[in-house]
Amino acid sequence: MIPLADDPDDLVARLRNGITTFLVMDAQEEKESKSPPMYTYAEALDRLMKFTLYSEYPLTEAAAKTLLVRGTAVAGPGKVIFTRDHRLNTANYVKYTPEGLLAILKNLRCHTLMIRAKEAPPYLLANTSYQATRKRAIELYNENCASYKMVEVPGNHFVHLNQPENVAPHICEFLAPYLD
Repeated sequence: MIPLADDPDDLVARLRNGITTFLVMDAQEEKESKSPPMYTYAEALDRLMKFTLYSEYPLTEAAAKTLLVRGTAVAGPGKVIFTRDHRLNTANYVKYTPEGLLAILKNLRCHTLMIRAKEAPPYLLANTSYQATRKRAIELYNENCASYKMVEVPGNHFVHLNQPENVAPHICEFLAPYLD
């Protein structure tokens, strides 16, 4: 619905940890071989499926195959390498404070479609601070955007991958007026 916001008191610690993590990863990359690990397609698929199998949001096999199309490159006969930047797995340096996030939303003027998966993380539903910021954010979307529409679709965080048929019609409807 809206990006998570940090408590202002946690801002410095998050920034410090993010920078340290990036520096450690860069140093580690320098030490490691320039050749990333190679896998057969089946091994790469298995690795990706296992990565999300025990998470709150598992991927379907079809969704994992979609990710492999854009997330791997041929590295030799029958072998692929992952092309993702592992630094993306680190936490963001900084998240906005609720006030900073709302200040940004006050200046939105674009057409906006918000697609929300119904199976939201339980920690968001129970967080009263998040709920208050979310309520105000929705008000700002409605007040400032050229147009604003929010739809809820069945699915979890990966609904766009696991059940694209739940998301695609809304995107097509949103973009249709602009496709002449």
